[in-house]
Amino acid sequence: MSSTGQSNCRSIEKAKRDTARKLIARTEMDDAMIAEIAGLPIDEVVRLRAESRH
Repeated sequence: MSSTGQSNCRSIEKAKRDTARKLIARTEMDDAMIAEIAGLPIDEVVRLRAESRH
């Protein structure tokens, strides 16, 4: 993969994590729903939620 392609993948993953963080902070959705909406694995959402509590 080219460096541009890798950069785009990282940008997309960052955007997904940012979306999940916003949903965690601003809604009472459960982790499974956030994972589905953000396009992340549920374990990643669980990790992000744990980070947000610190």
